[in-house]
Order: sequence, then structure tokens, then C-alpha cells
Amino acid sequence: MTKRNNLHDSKAIRVYCFKDPTDALLEEWFSLPDHERSRKFIGTADAAKIAHVTRQTIHLWLDSGELLALRVGKKLYVQADSLRARIRLQAREWTAGVPRRGTAT
Repeated sequence: MTKRNNLHDSKAIRVYCFKDPTDALLEEWFSLPDHERSRKFIGTADAAKIAHVTRQTIHLWLDSGELLALRVGKKLYVQADSLRARIRLQAREWTAGVPRRGTAT
């Protein structure tokens, strides 16, 4: 996991870039009006509810690079598009019969 500090305020906003090492997430965050930002970036608790997993699983996906997120102040915001992609992957694995992690084969 690569942590990149924002030049605007390195204490307030931290970008967690897993697959995209650019500042694209940060630029997206600043370019969106508040009402659109809340649709494109969601808190970890809401992400867990949407994906029907625990917040711990969301953090595991973040640590493994399966999700993109921004830390703004004390709150972590998951990019909604990366969550959609992770849920799609999970659905494909389930329909293909791929064994879940931690289960016997």
C-alpha cells in the first residue's frame, strides 16, 4: 500500500493509492461538488453495508489493494467505483465456484 500525502494539507487528507499511484483520486475529490462527492466516495461503514460484509473486511480489501480510498481528516472514504468492481469480482468468483479464502478445498 502506498500512502501519498496531499500538497494542499498533508495532515488533513491522505490518499491510499493501491493500483493507481497517481493523484487521480485526490483530483476527483476536489473537483466534485459535495452532493456528487457523497455518491462517488462513501464511508467504510456504508461500504460494508452495501457489500454485506464487515468493516474489517472493507479494511482488509483496502490493505490488499482491492479498493481505493481517501482519508479526509479522521474519516476514510472508499471510492464507490472500486467497491462496485470488488463486488462484481466477488459475484463472479461465487458463480464460478472459486473457494473462499480460509476455507478447505
